[in-house]
Amino acid sequence: MISLFFSSFLAATILPISSEFHLAYLGSTTENPYLLILVATLGNSLGGISCYYLGKFGRWDWLSKYFKIKQSKILKFKTKLDSFKGWPAFFCWLPIIGDPIAVTYGLMRSSLTSFSLYMVLGKFLRYLVIVLIIR
Repeated sequence: MISLFFSSFLAATILPISSEFHLAYLGSTTENPYLLILVATLGNSLGGISCYYLGKFGRWDWLSKYFKIKQSKILKFKTKLDSFKGWPAFFCWLPIIGDPIAVTYGLMRSSLTSFSLYMVLGKFLRYLVIVLIIR
């Protein structure tokens, strides 16, 4: 179970690790499926929150300087992102785009509560589907 927590946590960072295979393997054993889903969701969600904070420690002026994005466009994007109330965070479980979504929410200083609720829901449902398929 501890290894599942860590593989789920690391899978939610930029490291190319798949927690799904680890969960599928453990799910095919006699392990408690509810506990597996809980541990994987907790680890992956904490990893997603670490990406949020990675973005939160970023600076908007870096976007202007290195990516030539005007401050006015950044503020307009933040307003648009905030209007979605966090539901795009539901897709943080997706490969390739999930981590940038989490980092963007942090960079835009969006609500951690709203972001976390949708992100955890998405990650939970993904792990639930995996366990239901292998059982």
